[in-house]
Amino acid sequence: MSNESHDRSDVETDRRTDDSERSTVDRRAFSRAVGLGVVGSIATLDRLSVRGSGGSSQRENEDADENAIAAENARSGDGGWEPATLVDGDLEGYTTATSVQTGETLELCVSAGGSYRTEIYRIGWYDGDGGRLVANTAGSEPRQQPIVTAEGAYDMVECDWDVTDRLEVGEDWTSGLYYAWLVRTDGDGSYAHPFVVRSSRPSADVVVQLPLATQQAYNGWPGADRGGKSLYGFSSDGWRADAVSHDRPYEAPFDHHLTYAVHLVRWLEREGYSIEYLCDSDVHRNPERVREYAVAVSAGHDEYWSLAQYDAFLSAREDGTNLAVLGANVCYWRVHYEDDGRTIYCPKIEAEDLFRNIGRHEARLLGLASFGYQPDGRYPSLTVDASGLEHDYLADTGFEPGDRVDGVVGHEWAWIHDESPDDLHRFFHYEAGSQFEVQRDRDCDTVAFTADSGATVFHCGTLAWPWRLDPDPTWDTTYPFAEARRHDPTVSEPDERLQRFQANVFRDLLE
Repeated sequence: MSNESHDRSDVETDRRTDDSERSTVDRRAFSRAVGLGVVGSIATLDRLSVRGSGGSSQRENEDADENAIAAENARSGDGGWEPATLVDGDLEGYTTATSVQTGETLELCVSAGGSYRTEIYRIGWYDGDGGRLVANTAGSEPRQQPIVTAEGAYDMVECDWDVTDRLEVGEDWTSGLYYAWLVRTDGDGSYAHPFVVRSSRPSADVVVQLPLATQQAYNGWPGADRGGKSLYGFSSDGWRADAVSHDRPYEAPFDHHLTYAVHLVRWLEREGYSIEYLCDSDVHRNPERVREYAVAVSAGHDEYWSLAQYDAFLSAREDGTNLAVLGANVCYWRVHYEDDGRTIYCPKIEAEDLFRNIGRHEARLLGLASFGYQPDGRYPSLTVDASGLEHDYLADTGFEPGDRVDGVVGHEWAWIHDESPDDLHRFFHYEAGSQFEVQRDRDCDTVAFTADSGATVFHCGTLAWPWRLDPDPTWDTTYPFAEARRHDPTVSEPDERLQRFQANVFRDLLE
C-alpha cells in the first residue's frame, strides 16, 4: 500500500477519461479573475507556557495573537508524532469516530500482543516540531482482537472490536488533525491512527476539509495477502470491494493520501491563519456549515465526496464563500455514507458514481478536471504563465517569465477542461509531453476564477503543491515523497516564491 507503483490497471479502467476531454489554453479567452474493555487512565497534559509570538509567521494579521491557531502554535511542540516503524499486526487499532467535538469522548478499539500506552498528538507547526503531545494514558493491558475477512454484499472488511480505551476530549483541544499513537511499553513498536477534532460551532475564518474518506478508500488492511480489501484491486485480496469501513485499522496510517494534507497543515499553521478543521463525513452530515466561513479549503488528495459535499461547496460558493483547492484529483468519485458515516459505499459504476457523469462536473465547481498520473516519483515542473505576472497573486513573489517550480506535477494533477469556467485566470502551466515521458500525461494548470456570486475559486492543480509550501518537508519518509526526492532533491526544499504566491492568494480570499 505504501507504493502505488503496483499494477493499477483497475484504477485506469475505473477512471477512464477520453482524450477528447483534454483542452489547452489556446481555445480559451482568459480574463483576469479577482481573486470497554480495559479503560486507560488519562493524564491530560497541562497547558504549556507560551514561547514567543509565532515569529516565523509571514501573515500580516493584527489579530493573529487572538486566534486559536496562533495561540496553539505558540505552545511547545513534540517530535513524537512523526512516522515511525509500525508493528505488523501485533499492535493496531482504530477510533470509533472519524471526528470528535471538544467535550466528547474519544473511543479506541485496540488489539495488542503486549501492554501499551496511548499518546495523542495534534499536527501543526509548533516552531518546526510539527506536533504537540496533548494527552496520554498511563497504560493498558494486552488484548488480542480478531482479524476479520471480507464478507457480506459489499465484500467489505469491517471489524467489531471491543472498545479498549476512552479519552476525554478537553475543551482546550484546538480543532485540528490528530493522531492517536499506540506505543508498546517495552519499546517494541508503535501504531498511529488519525482523527479530527472539530469545534462546536464555526468561529474561524477558514475551514479545512481533511480527506479521511480517500485515505480509507485505498486502505487494504490487513493486507492484500491476508484478506484485505479496499476500493482498489492493487491493495485488495482478489477483486476490490464495493465499500470500505472506518471500523478497522489502517494498513499505512501515514500513507500519502493524507500526508499531502499534513504538509499543507504545517504551512497554514505556521502562517497563523484562523482555521478550523472538519473531515469529509462532517461536511456530509452538516453541509450548511461550510458557508459559515470566509474560505473553505479542500486539502490534499480529496478524491471521494458525497453528493451532499458537492452541494455544500457549491451552495457555499454561491453564498459568497471563497474556495481553495490545495491538492488534486478532488471530487472525482461519488460515495454514499452509511452507518453515520462509518461505511463508504462506492461500487464505481461510472455512469452513476463519477460526478462528471451525474450532472455535477468537478470542473464546473472547482475550475479544473482530474486527472493526470505519474507513479514513479519523476514528476514534471510547472512553468510561470507570463500572462499571470500582472496579477496580484504573483506580485513580489520573485517569479519571472519562464521560471519553473520543479518536481511539483504529481503524483496526480488536473487541467483546464471544456466544463471549466470561461473566465479562468492561469498562473502556472505544464504542457503534456513537453518534458519527459509520463504514464498518464495531461496538461496541468494553476488557476482562479470568479463565480457569479463574486466568490473566488483557486485551484493549485496538483497533489505535490503542498510539498513546496511545507517549511520543512523532510519529515516525510513515505512514498511518493521519498521517491520524488530521489529523482529531484530540490523537492525537499520549500519554494519561498511559491509560499509568497500562496500567501497572496489567501490575502485576497480573506479580504
